[in-house]
Amino acid sequence: MDPARRGKSGKVFMLKDCSPNVVEHLDLLLSKASRVIIKTSPLLDISAGIRELRKVSEVQIISVRNECKELLFILESKAIPQDPRITSVTINEEIKITTFHQGPDEIGPSNQSDDHTKVGLRKYLYEPDVALLKSGEFNAIGNMFNLSKLDLQSQLYTSDHIKPEFPGRIFELHEILTKKELKKHKALTGNVIVRNYPAKPEELIKAFKIKSSQNDFLVFTKVHDLGYVILKASILQHY
Repeated sequence: MDPARRGKSGKVFMLKDCSPNVVEHLDLLLSKASRVIIKTSPLLDISAGIRELRKVSEVQIISVRNECKELLFILESKAIPQDPRITSVTINEEIKITTFHQGPDEIGPSNQSDDHTKVGLRKYLYEPDVALLKSGEFNAIGNMFNLSKLDLQSQLYTSDHIKPEFPGRIFELHEILTKKELKKHKALTGNVIVRNYPAKPEELIKAFKIKSSQNDFLVFTKVHDLGYVILKASILQHY
């Protein structure tokens, strides 16, 4: 099913506001089919969708070149409530599939700190594809690929080894700079990435007169025990 997402007041995102209202007719649908697949807005909150639809066995998040294209809720009449698989499918030069199987207390973003946030920066930097980020399984991503988080809220990861199976971009880290140190550079080049940093990319580009580059990047972020920093890096793997 692909419920219409336009109402009288324009585009809608909540399941109950779509037509038909699949939440209202859920029992009817599952009485007619043992499996129902519902395509929803990519903006829909996954945890909210699982709560509303009750019989979700799997959620599939599908992205193409780091743009979330589809969010599919797979319903089965015998599904265990609040115990679905979360599957991220990234479609780029190749297809990478990552599946998390989480219990009811682990669905959605984790607010718990762990040892992954306390190890400092390593040689390589990892930026998850949007499909992985949409899953909300931020700690599970680090555990699955044996990566360490830069900070609880930065959603960037680091490792001493390259892991090409990782769904996302991989960078080689060259230098760690503070804002004061960055100002000393007369000719800055690099594509700007901002994660958990109190400024927008366009503001930083203008303030530091940064020129674009094909392979070099400046990552403005926050690192545990270091605070706000700028990471100079070059890209090794694209989306």
